[in-house]
Amino acid sequence: MKETELLSLAKHSGERESWPLRTMLLANGSATSLTLPGYSLLRQFEIAPGYLVVTDEDCPFEESTHFIILNKNLTKILSERSIFRPYESFQLASIEWIHEHRFTAMFQRHPETWDFTIRNWSIPFLFPLLKIDRRSARGA
Repeated sequence: MKETELLSLAKHSGERESWPLRTMLLANGSATSLTLPGYSLLRQFEIAPGYLVVTDEDCPFEESTHFIILNKNLTKILSERSIFRPYESFQLASIEWIHEHRFTAMFQRHPETWDFTIRNWSIPFLFPLLKIDRRSARGA
């Protein structure tokens, strides 16, 4: 995996309440055919299947963080997982890569960590390409 700066999200204007739930993905400033959940692109990595992007709603009071795997051509979402709870904020603090198929995500003001595995194959909805597991406390 290699961190990249190829991708960005389109900007919205007007009242926040009128913004769409998904945002147009841009590659080198040009529109792609994909829309992603969230309004801020936090991190992006080039990985074996294509790209891993991490987005959020950029709202400090009720934050969801989305982990999305895209194919290399940026034409398809291969896997999409989100971390959220109603009335809680999951602001990403850090991502630590263990190896090219595993990483851990930590969030501000949350004791649990989240382990992610990028599988070699998947069955949509049953066995997603991006597996997620929650650990109850850091270091446990």
